[in-house]
Amino acid sequence: MFNSSVCKYLINTLQISFYYVKLHYDVVCPGYSNSESGQDNRDLTDDGTSQKLSKEEIQELKHSGATGKELIDVITANSSTFSSKTRYSQEKYVNKKGKKYDELVTLHKPTIDLIADMLFTMSPHKISFLRGDTLFQLLLHSNLCPGGRAAVFDSGTLNLVTAGIMHRLGVNGRLVNVFSGRKPFPMPLWSAVDMMDWSSEELAPLSHININRIHHARLPGRPDGTDMPPLVIETEKVNSLNGDAVPVEEGLKEEKLCSLNPNKRKKFVRNIYEDEMVSKAVLEAGVFSVVVACKQHPLQPTMALYPYLLPGCPFAIFSQYKEPLLELYMELKCNGGS
Repeated sequence: MFNSSVCKYLINTLQISFYYVKLHYDVVCPGYSNSESGQDNRDLTDDGTSQKLSKEEIQELKHSGATGKELIDVITANSSTFSSKTRYSQEKYVNKKGKKYDELVTLHKPTIDLIADMLFTMSPHKISFLRGDTLFQLLLHSNLCPGGRAAVFDSGTLNLVTAGIMHRLGVNGRLVNVFSGRKPFPMPLWSAVDMMDWSSEELAPLSHININRIHHARLPGRPDGTDMPPLVIETEKVNSLNGDAVPVEEGLKEEKLCSLNPNKRKKFVRNIYEDEMVSKAVLEAGVFSVVVACKQHPLQPTMALYPYLLPGCPFAIFSQYKEPLLELYMELKCNGGS
């Protein structure tokens, strides 16, 4: 049993962000079944003087560390009318006080729908006001299936869309997370992928590549990348992205890329160069689904990922505004892409 203030502090500091916390009140009072009770309540008068403890004294007991059960025992013992109430009235009184002072916390195993509901309730603006039903419509229309290959540009949803796609693809799938900026997950503590608390094996299908480096991957079915359309995207220096990373030797096997020390948890399965190699291999083979969910205009990331989508395969775009979607639709129509 957690104190409510401690629970709120843990939630706010994300100490228990890997679990969905749900407060509920389930108060039982078996200890009062044998207590003395009256025949009826006709002689009881609600004049506000039946409770001997003041509000300050009750708060002092609460802050002293008394449990909810102990607090309710003290309150009922100091009520001059409790023993005169009927059994039903006593149970109602205990349940009412229990809802006020006895808070129970239940820890649930993280799931996509619970995390989506939690993020939308706590900070809807941080996930572009993406509701849970909208998220699952996005996953449904992208036709994701276990063992498939997909590419996603997820910016502005705390990687909620990325986590949903990973859950659909499973450990045998491949997901390329195309990101802009310096890091795939700008807010790791708030990332839905981290909240799912996946193991290294479950994180292995996920690889990352910067959108400014995606043009180095050959188009599916073409021997070189000469036909790759130029990206109208503001570029950054690769050195600022890679830092002091060391290039990986060519021909590195995937088993070696995914190998980890089981006693040491890592945030990412591979380093940035290994991620780029794996991402290029997946993109060059072609993906079955493309999903774009971003706060900025979705035109540029969509046009960057669209050439790697295999013929006849679906794509899904999310934006909290309809105007960018209309502009993207007209652009695809003009290019004969939809």
